[in-house]
Amino acid sequence: MMKKRAVAKRADVAPTGMLDAYTEGPANSAMSDSAKFKEGYVKKGKGKQKNPPKKIQTEDDAETKEEPEEKESWDEDVVESWDQLEVEQMPVPQKVKQEMRREEKKRKKEQEKSKTVTEKTPENQESSKSSDSEKKSSAEPEVEKHKSPVPVPVLTEVRAKNNSESDDIVKAVKQLTLGDSKSSSDKQEVTVEDQAAIKAEREAKKAAKAAQKAAAKNKGKSTGVDIVEEKPPVEAQSQNQEVESESKEKTKEELKAERKAQFEQKSKVESGVDSAAEKSKAELKAERRAKQEAQRLAKTQSQEQKQKPESKIRVPDEIKADDKKTEKKLLKTLNSQNVPVRTKAQRQVGLFSHLHQYEREVSVTRNLPVVGGSLHPAIIQLGIQYAEGEIVGSSGRCVSLLLALRTLLLDLVPQLNSTAELYKEIDNIMKPNITFLKQCRPLSISMSNAIRYLKREVMGFDRNLSLEEVRTSIEEMVDDFININFTLHPKAISETANKKIRDGDVILTYSHSKLVEKVLLDAAAQGKKIKVIVADGRVQNLGRSLCPGLVAAGIHSTYILLSALSQVLPTVTKVLLGCDGVMANGCVLANVGTSQVALLAKSYNKPVVVCCETYKFTERVQTDSFVYNELSDPDDLVSTGRPAQPLADWRDLSSLCLLNLVYDLTPASLVDSIITEISEIPPTSVPVVLRLHNMGDPSLSMSV
Repeated sequence: MMKKRAVAKRADVAPTGMLDAYTEGPANSAMSDSAKFKEGYVKKGKGKQKNPPKKIQTEDDAETKEEPEEKESWDEDVVESWDQLEVEQMPVPQKVKQEMRREEKKRKKEQEKSKTVTEKTPENQESSKSSDSEKKSSAEPEVEKHKSPVPVPVLTEVRAKNNSESDDIVKAVKQLTLGDSKSSSDKQEVTVEDQAAIKAEREAKKAAKAAQKAAAKNKGKSTGVDIVEEKPPVEAQSQNQEVESESKEKTKEELKAERKAQFEQKSKVESGVDSAAEKSKAELKAERRAKQEAQRLAKTQSQEQKQKPESKIRVPDEIKADDKKTEKKLLKTLNSQNVPVRTKAQRQVGLFSHLHQYEREVSVTRNLPVVGGSLHPAIIQLGIQYAEGEIVGSSGRCVSLLLALRTLLLDLVPQLNSTAELYKEIDNIMKPNITFLKQCRPLSISMSNAIRYLKREVMGFDRNLSLEEVRTSIEEMVDDFININFTLHPKAISETANKKIRDGDVILTYSHSKLVEKVLLDAAAQGKKIKVIVADGRVQNLGRSLCPGLVAAGIHSTYILLSALSQVLPTVTKVLLGCDGVMANGCVLANVGTSQVALLAKSYNKPVVVCCETYKFTERVQTDSFVYNELSDPDDLVSTGRPAQPLADWRDLSSLCLLNLVYDLTPASLVDSIITEISEIPPTSVPVVLRLHNMGDPSLSMSV
């Protein structure tokens, strides 16, 4: 053996790359890059590896590694290409070593798995040996490739020195790689037999354990399973493998056969014993499904019934005067009910053409039959009073309607044949009379609610009642409605409103409301010293009828027109108004001019309070005065109370149209509170009152 040339010990391990030269080793600012490269990459045999990889050295491998080299200078060892660098003797980083070890472990596991498959015959064993040796020989150059970090800038300096010596170095490197592969193959040949014997023993033990488990499971069963006994390991590999393969195949086949037999027995027992139970279960399932389907159908039907009235928005015929279909329908109903048709106004404002307007010059009763008509005389008299304007005000019109309907029903109910279909017969009696009243003047909100109340109460009558009992119940029903809504409720509202009135208050009101009149008279009766300003507007001038009653009660009263309202508002403390109805959105429907009073009062920061009974509340929603309103006779605007009337010939002027509106709508934002018989509420609470008042009432959708 030749002596190795002594090399000076380095303080630290040389870095494996250019990046490691600056990071892994200790800081050495005095060395240049070329010096670091020379110190790191040395020729084979000159440097010592700090942690060389552990390998089993054979004789051939030792001889190749201990060959002496005579060249000592750095210039002679210059390499010309990247592949000529000898990377094996460079120190390998620990991370690379760990990866190499993991790869070796994976290879060993793969080899063991492949041996179990290929060791069934000796021919497969020989082929597996050759394949394993080829895998190891091919894997080592891959590891060598991972080990070779290369600094690029130094190669340019090295290539320019000696090109002749590079060929010799390449040959030496090839010989080294071939020698390593031979030594590794020899190692594998030596150790393969021992490993095969150990594996054969382990597999034999596993097979014996599996056979014992199968035998323990099959105890007490007459299946004829042969238990496999344990066998000691055999020296010959071929015999062990044959025995193991046979035992495994037997156990697998036997287990499968046993499982099939058990499953068949269980299925036979269940089919033989529980056949009746299965039939009953099927019947029960069918019944349950039928019930579920019936419930689903009921749910869908109920949902459709609920959604139908909500999805269809019905527009009343009263505001569809410009629709030809509705006009034809109205003519048919009038002819079928023997109600005379009124002549329409000659000229209308286009914005309100959807509202009905009739000429007052033509008599309402001109086309009525003298004998054999379907209209009651009390209804005809009331219709004429409506058309002529003799009965005004929502409360007065509603009371007169209820009294007329009471006389109608009391006269015609005794003529009925039976009470089996009482509601239908009473409805047929009321329909033509209500249609006639609509032709005379459109119904107000209070009148519609009163008719709906009567129909609902009649529908609740018992069918077993006699005609006399029906007659008395109708009379009591009408009297109770009038007493409650026109006597008791105004008293409750007056008491609540008088709590807000104090001595010295200046109260502003508009037009003539009987409810407001009662509140003011009760305040004067209590000894409160108040002043009242009555604002009025054309054409009806209803405020004139309010002032005499207030003066008679000792209340200081002032009568002004709507145009002078801004002059007196600074002295006003409260604004007290009446109304004809309250919408579901809190808007107030009242005589035309009420919204102007509320608007001016709000601009002066005066509280606006509306007095209204709950029977005037409606579920209708309205935001303006155009969609629903009432058109009065335009000739009322012509008469000024003077001999000279400039608009007397307005019909001859084609470019002139007169508009006489009855109502206007006051927004909820201009109203501070609404005093009802329940309490004082804000306009936003109107839907709550409607819900409580009509809770569970199925006749709300009933047409009037």
